[in-house]
Amino acid sequence: MSAVSKDSLYKIGKMSFDGKEVDWYDVVASSYTIDDGYIYYFNNGYTPDGGSYSFNFENSGLYKMKLDGSGKELMYNDFELESDTKNQLYFYDLKDMKVYGDYLYFANYSSKGENKVCRIKKDGSDFETVSKNSAYSLSFDTENNKLYYIGRGDNTGLAKRKCYEILLDTFDETELFEIGINEPDVYYYNNYLYLNYADTALAADISSVSSVMIGERYDTVNKKLELLYGHYNKQEIKDGIFTTIKYDGPYLEWKSE
Repeated sequence: MSAVSKDSLYKIGKMSFDGKEVDWYDVVASSYTIDDGYIYYFNNGYTPDGGSYSFNFENSGLYKMKLDGSGKELMYNDFELESDTKNQLYFYDLKDMKVYGDYLYFANYSSKGENKVCRIKKDGSDFETVSKNSAYSLSFDTENNKLYYIGRGDNTGLAKRKCYEILLDTFDETELFEIGINEPDVYYYNNYLYLNYADTALAADISSVSSVMIGERYDTVNKKLELLYGHYNKQEIKDGIFTTIKYDGPYLEWKSE
């Protein structure tokens, strides 16, 4: 969990399962992940300043610490910025941090990183860029040592989103398919890539019996896209002079594109 007040913004907290005990770590962490007894986090330089706030680039960097908050260690801070304006520092970040194998992976949103997928060993060594394109969501096929990510062919925000596959043994990269919606996250599971459709609601079309496309997945073995359609069955139940509308469902079905 993370705090939301100005004095504790970006701080990591831990809470007991019954909700009675809450402890805050004395660190700034604008993004983080947990693996094997360690918290890996990025400090974007946020500094509380009374009722306001500021950013101190000298404090920013990639850190790790033990789950109890001890052993804090700076792993890497050579990210560079073109300017030290407040807005750029605010958005200067590492996105979708994940640990896989001996490496911590993330989308590097600093000026130097150009939004590309980067990785660094968990001991803080061997920082390197992995992807050819910008990214904001990534997932792993651990059985076949592959990384999948969604991004754009540039970092302007204008190019269409696409899904890419990277062979982590060689860094060979392949474009798989173009994304038809705005900013979905990608999740790999059992030979499929699933895309979330957060702003598509089946309930919005509840009055229609026709199918509504509400999801998407990619078959990584057969190299084909499948769409998830859903619908409700509408029934009119008459009771004397009154008519009640009843909807059964939703009923879901995957269909090949």
